[in-house]
Amino acid sequence: METELPHFQIQKGRLGVTRISDLSSSDMKQVPTLALIELTALWDVLGLDFKRNKAVKRRPADSRLFGVPLNTLLEHDRKLISQTQVPLILQAILNCVEKNGLELQGILRICGSQARIKSLQQRLERNFYAGLFSWDEVNPHDAAGLLKLFLRELPAPLLTAEYLPAFTAVQKITDLKQRLQALNLLILVLPEANRSTLKVPLLDTSL
Repeated sequence: METELPHFQIQKGRLGVTRISDLSSSDMKQVPTLALIELTALWDVLGLDFKRNKAVKRRPADSRLFGVPLNTLLEHDRKLISQTQVPLILQAILNCVEKNGLELQGILRICGSQARIKSLQQRLERNFYAGLFSWDEVNPHDAAGLLKLFLRELPAPLLTAEYLPAFTAVQKITDLKQRLQALNLLILVLPEANRSTLKVPLLDTSL
């Protein structure tokens, strides 16, 4: 079984190499449609059934942070900090885990106290945007629990309900280059808020 990622070298053409970050917002609106066409063709070549779920969303929670759609959080956060790409609450949770928990074995496996996590969630709902919440005394395992809780309570999965079957099918692709190509295309068809959130350097789940 292959354990190392292949090394890709993109050949520069006369006009150079265009990266996603080089595209304007109007151009990026066209990318998901083009990626979906290429993704469907790839599935056909691989002999896989390209299944998509109906995009069913849970009713958003009556809260300000947890159980709130990514777009709703970003609309609010951009009023505070323009050009915000990832919800501020998620950034804060990740910063806490990275600051205090990266050296702890099993940081994502070992559960924190459910009572403390629930209490932290309630305090964050009340005090986060007021700037009255302190992360200094938060247990790293509790912070990791908040991270998992935030992702679990999103009204729609981060990978979207629609494309979850396709993401699951990627593990059936035996050729590593094709597997990476499929993942790249799948990420490109995700909504912008989901795609930007996935770019955040999440922790290695093997820790």
